[in-house]
Amino acid sequence: MEIAKHMATNVAPMSMMLNKHMIQRGFAEDMSPEMAHLIESKFMAGWRNPDNAEGVQSFLEKRAPDFTSDPWRDTPPSFPWWNERSVVPSQPRYDRSPRRPDLSKL
Repeated sequence: MEIAKHMATNVAPMSMMLNKHMIQRGFAEDMSPEMAHLIESKFMAGWRNPDNAEGVQSFLEKRAPDFTSDPWRDTPPSFPWWNERSVVPSQPRYDRSPRRPDLSKL
């Protein structure tokens, strides 16, 4: 639980989302380390995310980070990198900018 709490408070949500997809898609597609490196490099090349600077600044100032990027809205241009395959003909394909789910009704 300590590790989960640390990650929830000190790791950017965008970073968590991208790494989660890298791990899940990597195992599902039998991704080589070289392919994972190429995909990760695409995320970093030319894409500026305010969370990067906030992570460094909060570390230097020894304070809790205040990450502002939204994994539902601020994904890098190379995301998603996989070809979405639907098993249901009527199911819509991946939406590049999906709407945030309404959690207030839960």
